[in-house]
Amino acid sequence: MDLETQRLIIRKLKESDLEAFTAYRSDPEVCRLQSFDPFTLDDSRNFIANQNSEFGQPGEWTQLGIALKESDELIGDIGLEPDANEPRIVEFGITLSSLHQKNGYAREALTAVFSELFQFHNINRIIGITDTENAGCIFLLEKIGFRREGHFRQSFFDKTGWRDEYFYALLKNEFTA
Repeated sequence: MDLETQRLIIRKLKESDLEAFTAYRSDPEVCRLQSFDPFTLDDSRNFIANQNSEFGQPGEWTQLGIALKESDELIGDIGLEPDANEPRIVEFGITLSSLHQKNGYAREALTAVFSELFQFHNINRIIGITDTENAGCIFLLEKIGFRREGHFRQSFFDKTGWRDEYFYALLKNEFTA
């Protein structure tokens, strides 16, 4: 899945993304409310090398890079996973460099990806799960049109203790690009 927006290119991750990928995936502030720990250079190298670049395999994550159109500089990534039992439902996750947050890039990238999924991949429902303290992600999801469908209390344990999550969903017939 290769997409272009006004300012971005959404594409598969490549070896030349290693430095930029490691920079934001190792940033403690970026990782703080994510489901992963900070990456090392070796973690990043392995992650990029082992990516499934073809979207659509039920139960398997596909990772797409978010790059600036003018320079092809990687600024983030989007993960997509069709449900193993119902592949017309897709979970997504997004990570964006702290240097490029609050510029509308996440919304621009997600809107393009969601348009593609709904129009050309027979997807009916997209879900996102976020830490209840991730105000930026909550604002983004609600701005795009997601509905909060659940509040999972103490649903996972990390280095800070038990954490709560919100469950959001967006249906094809609710989405307006």
